[in-house]
Amino acid sequence: MVVKDDYIKIPLSFEHMMSYLFGEKNYHGHVGWAKKSEWKKDLLKIIKYIKKAIEINIESDQYHENKLRSLLDVLEERIKKHKEINDINIEIIEIFTIVIFELIGHSPEHLHWKHPYRDNFWKLNYFRKIVYLQSDLQKANLIIYIVDVIKKYKITIPTKYYSLGEVYSFKFKKNPVMFLNWFKSEYPEFYCEIF
Repeated sequence: MVVKDDYIKIPLSFEHMMSYLFGEKNYHGHVGWAKKSEWKKDLLKIIKYIKKAIEINIESDQYHENKLRSLLDVLEERIKKHKEINDINIEIIEIFTIVIFELIGHSPEHLHWKHPYRDNFWKLNYFRKIVYLQSDLQKANLIIYIVDVIKKYKITIPTKYYSLGEVYSFKFKKNPVMFLNWFKSEYPEFYCEIF
């Protein structure tokens, strides 16, 4: 006998997300009804790699890094412990919401406020603030990605090259400063739109 509470219906959009995270070959056809154990496995895998991505990509104060790690550790334990899919999903929503606010700066503490909706209640940068920095190499990579992969901008590539990535590699020998100067002079409107 199949108990419906032991299954969750996974939509195509979730398959796509998992494919982007872990490869299409690993998640092709990963739609429809999945067992609770498979759902837990997927969620634990996502958490594992979010932890890895935070460790690799975020530089912050030690307190902040420990708090993020601790929240995700708690989430892993709670998911392993829970028996009901609804409880598992609530845990994910609860902890991910806190993690998102912590990544922004600090989780809101509006417990005793009646109307915490004005902008000043959502200023969360008392301890830290997100600042995205880009090196010249990262800027060059972003331009190439937007033009070659996303194909957002139709630009004329110098004739002996097939892509902007080839222009960067062969014409500019992977020198991001020379490439950026060239792109800025050849496509100033696109450059300004991107940066």
